[in-house]
Amino acid sequence: MIAQDKIVAPYFGVSLPVQLLESGQEAVLERNLNTQFTVVGRTQDIHDLFDRSWANQLAEQHAHPWITLQFGVFGADHKPPLDANLPAIINGLHDPEITRWAQDIRSYGKPVYLTILQHADRNWSLSSGVANGGIPQDVPDAWKHVQDLFRAVGADNVAWVWAPADPIHSQLYNPPAARIDAVLQSFINYPGTKWGDPAKVLHDLEQAYPNKPIFVEASASGSAVAKAAWLQSLEQAVTVDRQVYALLYHEGGPDLNATKTEIANWSLASDPQSLSVMRQIVLDFQQKVEARAALTHNGEKTQKQ
Repeated sequence: MIAQDKIVAPYFGVSLPVQLLESGQEAVLERNLNTQFTVVGRTQDIHDLFDRSWANQLAEQHAHPWITLQFGVFGADHKPPLDANLPAIINGLHDPEITRWAQDIRSYGKPVYLTILQHADRNWSLSSGVANGGIPQDVPDAWKHVQDLFRAVGADNVAWVWAPADPIHSQLYNPPAARIDAVLQSFINYPGTKWGDPAKVLHDLEQAYPNKPIFVEASASGSAVAKAAWLQSLEQAVTVDRQVYALLYHEGGPDLNATKTEIANWSLASDPQSLSVMRQIVLDFQQKVEARAALTHNGEKTQKQ
């Protein structure tokens, strides 16, 4: 489902927490950047419904949804529900909900990017391979179980995005390579910490996942100068890396209950310098898309001659 020719002209998009999605922040960001996003990400619970109306709106804009599907939500004292663990998934406790999601996405019929078992290589994950009753070997088994239910109903319009916390060192948890359509690299840069070098990280990721399309999700909060400089380094790394399929900015930061000030600090438009760099990224991506379209057009003309 992920065409290799798209990788030379990556998609640009945004991922948002539900409160920003519902408040119309996506449209605000598009106006700030003078663009339309081609991938929009959100997180949903397995007990939710596939949002057909939202997906249709994206399709009208020639954009695709990317859904991170979780098997429950943390309860009091940050305790995960018992049926969110990997053995529960493998043993079929969520089969009805998974099948419903598969049927609804199949009925939608257009491309959907889907992530399950996010950060399964860490103990903070709801469906963890190192905590909550899960072991590393359970991760690929749970991944395959969910995929098999999608395949059983013919939901072949899904591209599966593998998203461990540390994809470069997650081999112990990985599903089989043939079961992964793309891999996610997240850069979540907190103030006062050392921020990763995008070029080095992506180079190392390519070694771990040769020829595998890469999703890059980034978010940063810090001084305007530092943030803009890091975004420039991200731009340079992404625009020359031929495995990068999509770049998304995670708007609002990682905190599920962020304050308005925190949301503003993590925004891609947190300051004029950062916004300027993001606009340049959009321009670079648009130029690559136009160049690819011209190359394709010229190739078709040559074939006809």
